[in-house]
Amino acid sequence: MAIYNFESNLSDIKATEKLIEFGKIDTDYVSIPKMLLKLTDINLHTFSWAMCNNVCYEIFQSDSAVIQEINGIYTVYYNENKPDTHNRFSIAHEWGHYELGHDFDAGCKNMYLYRMQEIATNRFAAQLLMPMHVIKEFENRGIEITPSFIQRTFYVSEEAAGIRFKNFEKYCPELLSKKEKQLNDILINEIFADFIERVCNEERSNLFAYESGYKSQRLQYKEVIKNER
Repeated sequence: MAIYNFESNLSDIKATEKLIEFGKIDTDYVSIPKMLLKLTDINLHTFSWAMCNNVCYEIFQSDSAVIQEINGIYTVYYNENKPDTHNRFSIAHEWGHYELGHDFDAGCKNMYLYRMQEIATNRFAAQLLMPMHVIKEFENRGIEITPSFIQRTFYVSEEAAGIRFKNFEKYCPELLSKKEKQLNDILINEIFADFIERVCNEERSNLFAYESGYKSQRLQYKEVIKNER
């Protein structure tokens, strides 16, 4: 595991590096289970599996997901009764604890450390699922960025999309470090290139259909008014 520190951009860099290491995104959204399988030795199981295999449920610190280490073996357990969008973020969050070298027992030792770790892993998960510079690229291509767009494009919850949108409004690419800019260039030009093109085409198609429907309704309305005179 990495040595943890409180650098504000560490979570973003770690998540971006993992996306690049995983390779081109050729699915409708980032698959966290596939990333775990390819990039780590972390096991992934449901809460039901844990209970059926005598894993003590009481030691779970969350009703969403938790990461545990036993004899050097790491496992993320998640609540399969939660929505898929919720679980994707929760699993990515727990993975962040591993990648950022966190103390899994921080909640029992130091609440300040615990809160800082939670902030960092939320940021890690958000960058994995909704890369900020990818969102910026959509804006650069003329797409209006809204919470709804983020939610449906990246297959995340309404809450996660809303928070990401608020952070996006404060996003300043000009302030990024040289390393971050280099990593983002790879994201845009290689990893998410096909993904971005597909989404842009879909958005243009939807907009065209909406505008055509709107114009058709206006013409029908004008015809009705004309006949009533």
